[in-house]
Amino acid sequence: MSIRRIYPIAALAALTFLWGTGRQPAHGQVVPPAAATQMAVRPARDIPPGFDFPADRDRLQAAACDVRAMRLHGWRLFAGLTQPAEEGIPAFSTWYSKRQTLDMESPAFPALPFSLEPAQQLVSFRDGIPNSPPLVSVLFNRAAFEFIRFQRLHDKNNLKEMWNQQMMDVPEFPLDSVVIKAVWWPIRKNGRTVLPVWTGEGTRPIDCGVSGDMHPCHQGNDYSTWPQLVAIEPGGDHRPSYGTTEIDYYDVSTNVQTPSTAPTRRYSNVQVVSLDRFYYVPLSASDVSAYGARLSNFANLMHQIYDVRITTENLEEYLQGMILVGMHVATKELKDWFWCTFWWHVDPGSGPYAADRSDQVRGVWRHFRMDVVTDREAPDRGPMVAYNPWLEGAFANGLISNCKMCHQRAAFRPDYSFGRESHTVFRSPLRLDDPYYTGGSNPRNRNMRLDYLWSLTDIRGAGR
Repeated sequence: MSIRRIYPIAALAALTFLWGTGRQPAHGQVVPPAAATQMAVRPARDIPPGFDFPADRDRLQAAACDVRAMRLHGWRLFAGLTQPAEEGIPAFSTWYSKRQTLDMESPAFPALPFSLEPAQQLVSFRDGIPNSPPLVSVLFNRAAFEFIRFQRLHDKNNLKEMWNQQMMDVPEFPLDSVVIKAVWWPIRKNGRTVLPVWTGEGTRPIDCGVSGDMHPCHQGNDYSTWPQLVAIEPGGDHRPSYGTTEIDYYDVSTNVQTPSTAPTRRYSNVQVVSLDRFYYVPLSASDVSAYGARLSNFANLMHQIYDVRITTENLEEYLQGMILVGMHVATKELKDWFWCTFWWHVDPGSGPYAADRSDQVRGVWRHFRMDVVTDREAPDRGPMVAYNPWLEGAFANGLISNCKMCHQRAAFRPDYSFGRESHTVFRSPLRLDDPYYTGGSNPRNRNMRLDYLWSLTDIRGAGR
């Protein structure tokens, strides 16, 4: 198996420009990056036929309590959005970034294929999570992008007008809409890269209750608390195994709240894996310069892990690229969206989260495990648990969270920022007449539903 490399960012932007004009690059042709920044539209590749997308809504809804049926659909969907588009680039990597979709002040699309940012649900929630939340990219497929633009859902003034007209919901997205949140991890230039691996069990206990709506406390299971590690060999000859090694890393048994102050200990028998087990995006020095401050979290994270003084100024000396380690996927195939979530694992073929994987999932994508939201009821009469360890794992009670119960609260209210309350783990579905939406006794406090998309609160000045 060869390392799955995509074009460096500047080169990909140039290719994108040519695709947009309907031309293919001639052999050896180089398009100036400036030309790519002037493109009007970057073509997004749809999920190809043959992957049950979009599924028939009535059929999928009828199967909403069937865990195996929902898992099979989730795996097919994953296979479809990771299908190669051009030159081996997966389809989802051609989709529109949040910046491209929501930025009112940038009609010319940026030269970067996607924008990176710290995971927003972790930025304002500092208790018990790492100093450096993982970097993510939020991507919209063509149907979602065009709908947002057509309905002007990226325009805060338009949302204000809808709210003023007493609208309780924005227009509903079309059923072929897909939104993903991809989670990235930095690969160092020199030496092996340390990667925590989620074992499925938290090292910090859930101690804020076991039912109802959970409120934040000072316990979470972010990546700095995970006891299993792998070491990534940056190059290599694609051997199935590089054996084991020893690594100095956070002592997760200490339960220190701030990882940068936690003591380290030596971990033995750490498995060494090749970079070709990952979807890998190389970053050139110019790419690192272009991202600038947005890579500061990578610098902080690498400084914490490797005890090397890394800043945005010298980051290019240490950062080779990034790998995809997790992904949230939401499609509008169901009225309240179909939700599934994926994370990389060193042993992807075992355990319940490996079940039902389709043979259509190929290559590096077979190294992921998956969970899916269903309508089955949990023993506490709440929804079944479904979370991504890279994201919700950092929350207190994140290990009993559910995608839909959080996203049902995605809403808009003028001059209000949705912040810390969004880190509460909610396990109760809201009625349409819930005071959270209606404002209760004060209609000025009503919240207009954003069809489950927290991303729409990130428009200029809209909050969160």
